[in-house]
Amino acid sequence: MKQYANAEIIIESYSGAKERPIFNQLLSRLQEGDILVVTKLDRFCRTTKERRGYIDNLISKNVKIYILNMGLIENTPMGRFIK
Repeated sequence: MKQYANAEIIIESYSGAKERPIFNQLLSRLQEGDILVVTKLDRFCRTTKERRGYIDNLISKNVKIYILNMGLIENTPMGRFIK
């Protein structure tokens, strides 16, 4: 996609695993201005509590989250509503 020309594609195939080392490493590397693109919300997080934690953490770092089947989650009223 032209929109994400400099994207780094990361594949983690730990279905149902409690530990997600590749995903956790990615989260620790994200910096202000980055956009995390994931296919679906359930691939990003498994529970509402987990989702709120990840989104709060990323928004506090000024990282945007783009869920392909939902849209952009960022520090706006609509983004805070989604979390």
